Amino acid sequence: MKSTRKIQLQIASLQENEKRTDWHTLLLQDVDAQKVIPAIIHSSDALPIVLAMNKTKEERPLTQHLFSCLLDLWGMKPLEINIIDMEKGIFFTSMLLEKGDEMTVLDARLSDAVFVSVKYNIPIYIGEGLFNRLAVSKDNLEEHKAVSEEPFKGKRQDKTKSKAQLLKDLHKALEQAIQQEKYEEASDIKRQIDHLQ
Repeated sequence: MKSTRKIQLQIASLQENEKRTDWHTLLLQDVDAQKVIPAIIHSSDALPIVLAMNKTKEERPLTQHLFSCLLDLWGMKPLEINIIDMEKGIFFTSMLLEKGDEMTVLDARLSDAVFVSVKYNIPIYIGEGLFNRLAVSKDNLEEHKAVSEEPFKGKRQDKTKSKAQLLKDLHKALEQAIQQEKYEEASDIKRQIDHLQ
């Protein structure tokens, strides 16, 4: 019988990734601070989280801030975040929202869900089975790079390639990601293309 117990997580750290400066490593730890779940998020997605943690604002609103304003305007109250699964380095997350007597569950990217958690001071939960599969001891973090490095597979930029060849490869990868409906990956590739052009 599967365990239905949920484990509460909190942010242990959010730091620039050592190997790729356009990515950040997010470590989520259980509240007992024994184990962590590493995740890689794009730096542009890390920024709103950092701003929310420090309670500072950008001159112009970021997408995540616009989303939170709409929630407030529509009278929807975020209650909790749930990490549902992780496949091929992509986390599947949901937000539980309340409006009056109605409850709504929204599918969300991990970075957006963590932002909402920080902004509204709501808990992040993960099922015990999934936690046991993904979490690593803080002492063994360096030995368990597989989870956090997964999003880099097939995307490392060969610095010996010409800019034109690199753009060609990125456009091909973008096309494949769209065909396979991997929209978060496609968005990340598009950002790399925009940066190079």
